[in-house]
Amino acid sequence: MIDPNSLSTANLHPQQPQHELGRPPRIGLYGGSFDPIHLGHLKTARYVLEHMDLDYMYILPNASPPHKSSLKLPYATRVEMIAAALRDFNDPRFQISYIEQDPSLKHYTVNTLQLFHQEHPETEVFFIMGMDSFLTLDTWRSYERLIELANIVILPRPHYDYEEHALKPELAALTQNRLVDLRHVTPHPPAPATQATKAAEAVKAAEPQGHRYYILPAPEVDVSSTEIRALLKQGYSKLNASQRQLLSQTLSPSTLEYIRAQQLYMAVSN
Repeated sequence: MIDPNSLSTANLHPQQPQHELGRPPRIGLYGGSFDPIHLGHLKTARYVLEHMDLDYMYILPNASPPHKSSLKLPYATRVEMIAAALRDFNDPRFQISYIEQDPSLKHYTVNTLQLFHQEHPETEVFFIMGMDSFLTLDTWRSYERLIELANIVILPRPHYDYEEHALKPELAALTQNRLVDLRHVTPHPPAPATQATKAAEAVKAAEPQGHRYYILPAPEVDVSSTEIRALLKQGYSKLNASQRQLLSQTLSPSTLEYIRAQQLYMAVSN
């Protein structure tokens, strides 16, 4: 088990982005509780990486997010599950960021982005959030500063519709001439291997004018950590074949193995 207190600044980021690209590395920052991390998270992360033409994607587990009163599992355990999932994912572009490791602090996004820039100078950062978060962005601490620190990548969420004319005045002013809607960049159905390319071209065309808010098409993800926890709570030994299959289809093999070995979320496990 990882002890968060043992994570010194020297080993927070074991694989720093290399400046072999002839330009600042483009880094995605994907925060969440990941309680537990599932294949939908990884699919979303890869989806953003490809559509935004990123070089790296950092998975950022929250130790104590201001908007959540409690988490089911401690930070170190959730980090272990993420590490297990990334081993199975086997893509060196995907790393873990430990910036929010201190559970005694409320980690506000503006502070996280400032610290991330200190750890990763001379990089272009793309911070990922859901449409539900974006529509309430004016309630976040120092929300006006976020766009100064990073590009904001917005993913649609069910029941949260974006209509420019319906934005709060604060958000309308903040996003004026800065919002790039990529949801309709490519006609449907797209030709093979063109959707991400065209989206990336639109991204690069907008970037010389500074950081932007990018709205991506919704990735096809039909799984939630809440549903997974509800299944695991019953105890793996009590699940039927279809329920076990669902877990194997939504969790990476090593993550599920770790959860079962540690009897996480479960009343009974075998």
